[in-house]
Amino acid sequence: MLLQSALKGMERYKEALLDEKGASNPSLISENTHRLTQYLSSAEDCLADLEYDLELNEAKSFNNHVKDGRSANAAKELTKREFVKERATIARTGRLVSAGWRLVSECQSRVRHLIAEANNQI
Repeated sequence: MLLQSALKGMERYKEALLDEKGASNPSLISENTHRLTQYLSSAEDCLADLEYDLELNEAKSFNNHVKDGRSANAAKELTKREFVKERATIARTGRLVSAGWRLVSECQSRVRHLIAEANNQI
């Protein structure tokens, strides 16, 4: 799955979980949480691929700069500047995934609370 598709799916199910319509329906919360976790897992897979590619590309770029006669410090700085966008994408995606997992945890707690509340009313 492409990263953008995973992020769109995450956003859709995050919105569904934050919608007040399903706030007291354990089945709906559970279903939306399950879907969110699928998209979160896909986003994490894409994130791992991006990190892997970045490591390889940075190493290749660094080596090319050194071969061109630049000092190690200059090569490091040039390489860092070349991949700013990629690092920013990785950082942003990591924060979105982290926020998504926190929401999953909150929803699981909410479902347990709703079930316990229902059991006490019977």
